Amino acid sequence: MNQVEAIVTKIISKKPVFEFDKYWMKVDYKCYGLNSTAQLMFDTEQEAKSLKVGDTFLY
Repeated sequence: MNQVEAIVTKIISKKPVFEFDKYWMKVDYKCYGLNSTAQLMFDTEQEAKSLKVGDTFLY
């Protein structure tokens, strides 16, 4: 399976949600010109709060 970079265009979550021993943030992202929504998983609350528009992640 190939992975591609996606760019965060909007952060939907106001604060991280703690579930399943991880912190989750809901975001809108753009990949190959298409907009979509995803939940990103982080190990710590600080990592989740440091998320900003323009960050990239592998999808």
